[in-house]
Amino acid sequence: MEQSDLLIVTKADGELEKKARLTQMEYVSALKYMRPRSPDWRPVVMSASIHKPETIENVSKMLDKFWDTAVKTGLLMERRNEQLTKWMWTHVQDEIMAVFRRHPQVLRKV
Repeated sequence: MEQSDLLIVTKADGELEKKARLTQMEYVSALKYMRPRSPDWRPVVMSASIHKPETIENVSKMLDKFWDTAVKTGLLMERRNEQLTKWMWTHVQDEIMAVFRRHPQVLRKV
């Protein structure tokens, strides 16, 4: 399972507010057992509702905080490089398979 940097439990209002809070607490509890991907940032769990503008503002502030941390510590570039490397190898594998599938000897056997 891939770990997120920020988890947002939505629809935290009205009848669903209590369930959203419980879900938030479950995520916080689960994250305690997972090692953070970076020593510079621990995943944050928040709840939000479009009907509570302050919660949306808090999420926006947390996104800004993560972005600032990721840029200052080099985490952003590190993750982008990892992603580009993964994409490159996926592309290489896809191209090799495409060449293989078009090869005349393979086509005759299929």
